Amino acid sequence: MISGALHVAVNEINANPDLLPNHRLNYIFDNTCGKERQSTQYFMDHWKMGARVFIGPEMNCRTEATMAAAQNLPIISYKCKDQTVSDKKK
Repeated sequence: MISGALHVAVNEINANPDLLPNHRLNYIFDNTCGKERQSTQYFMDHWKMGARVFIGPEMNCRTEATMAAAQNLPIISYKCKDQTVSDKKK
């Protein structure tokens, strides 16, 4: 599960003052269970709390990708099946 790897990576980065001096990474993990409506709600909640990067969601991600693009925020989704969000020509 990606959340376990993310936890380890964030802890290691935060423990090394040479990697990101004067910065600290934080993350929030929510399981959307592949439900687009839940994913969209989490996206909005985290955006309102000041999230600057989004990792996920799974499967459907067109709505979240559009919302991230509108705010000029990066989104990384390794399991998104929607080809239209990967088309750099659009």
